[in-house]
Amino acid sequence: MNKDNEKLRKYAFDENGHWIHVNSTVRGKDYYCANCHLPVFPRLGNIRQHHFAHNSTTELSEKERIIAAECVRTNEGYLHKTFKEGFYEILKAKIGKEEFPIFWNASNLGQQKGNLLRIAGEVKIEEKAGHLESDLKPDISLYDKNGNLYTAIEIVVSNKPSRNKLEYYSKKGITLYEIVLDKDDLSVLDSISEIAEHPTSFSYIPDPKKDKTIWKERTCENPNCKDTAYFSYINLFEVKCNHCQKQNRVAYISMTTKDGKEIKYHFNKYTTIVEQNILDSHGLLYNEDFEFICSNEECKAVLKFPISDIQEKQTYPLGYYCQSCHGRKNNIIIYKGQQFQNHAEEKWAQFLEAHNIEYEYNPKRFRFPEVNHFPVFFLTKSQQLLRARRHYEYEEIRKKEEDKANKLFSKTGLEIVLGFDDGKFNLIHENDSSSYEESSLVQCKKCGTYYFISNNSNNWHCKNCNHFEGNNTWNPESTISGDFGF
Repeated sequence: MNKDNEKLRKYAFDENGHWIHVNSTVRGKDYYCANCHLPVFPRLGNIRQHHFAHNSTTELSEKERIIAAECVRTNEGYLHKTFKEGFYEILKAKIGKEEFPIFWNASNLGQQKGNLLRIAGEVKIEEKAGHLESDLKPDISLYDKNGNLYTAIEIVVSNKPSRNKLEYYSKKGITLYEIVLDKDDLSVLDSISEIAEHPTSFSYIPDPKKDKTIWKERTCENPNCKDTAYFSYINLFEVKCNHCQKQNRVAYISMTTKDGKEIKYHFNKYTTIVEQNILDSHGLLYNEDFEFICSNEECKAVLKFPISDIQEKQTYPLGYYCQSCHGRKNNIIIYKGQQFQNHAEEKWAQFLEAHNIEYEYNPKRFRFPEVNHFPVFFLTKSQQLLRARRHYEYEEIRKKEEDKANKLFSKTGLEIVLGFDDGKFNLIHENDSSSYEESSLVQCKKCGTYYFISNNSNNWHCKNCNHFEGNNTWNPESTISGDFGF
């Protein structure tokens, strides 16, 4: 067994099925693993970190030894089940007595605050959804006072909810509440409530038809526009693929203007990252150009459909949209027709273009839930990823940005450049991380490619053509160390 994994496990069930911390155990009582449900015992010595450990293999049957060995091989299953049980216990204790405040970003509306238990009548764990209609089981289910499932809570460690789950939630109008955890970070189990208050994604968007505090229109917040932005909706319906005849779900966006005119339009290059997550949560398939594609694996044809006379089957609130500048999100920046999430990205795009550095912005293959889908520039010649953010003076926030970059590095194996809006940059590479003073942008003398290097790395070869001549590999007059000084 991998005893190192067990040293991090602080929670288990007692003999009454209650979820308990290792420091709250009582001598003589029995405890059971939250993952495999085999007996465990508290280790409370003065040298090791307090934790629950499985019984020795001599006390287990052959079948139990196999189960226990698989359980402690990795902490992923333990993390998923323990976080789920902990969150369930918290919600169960609060229903009908207290609020559970949550904070999330709704598409084009910015930061929102609400009470997850506002209409809750009951909470269940791994309860079959839809009774006879479906064999799907959300990790945690919230039911309203009429017994209707209104929110499905999914705890994601490695595996995202299946397409079948997403489609079922979408068709039934069930809100998806998703919390994505790092499989190697069991410390989150000591902060379940705080983490759950800020879901990774939450598909609920306030609707002016129901919530009178949401305006049907407002002035576009793009300072160069100031036209009227109208509240818009995503409309789902089905079309038949012309190639294989399979029924597919697709979507378009609509809004009603001040004079009552309804305008419909397709998703396009201005589709925001938040809106992409909404499409994903409804199980819709689309390509890089945001054209919907057939879900038949042997077909994958682009689905062409007019939207002028279509009668939608489902409608969901989406947020505000300004036809004049396409500024559908408060912090959207449009530069040369490309949409960016903040001014740091805009500054870096301008810098990359000024130096003829080719890039792809926010390619789909580099979006991972573990890093909250944050957008990156993929530098095509140097095969590096650049993440542009505001330069925070607070060490704690900078550390979080570096942690996200390290996760992206571990997922892709590509060097990550952390670029900030004041022109400073550093590099996440095979030897961990370079400071501003240790990072440089250089230009290969042979092929002219710009690429980022760390002065303490042992690999200064050109990232494009592999040219290397020691200190003569790049042009010294083109070298910039650690700070462009925007």
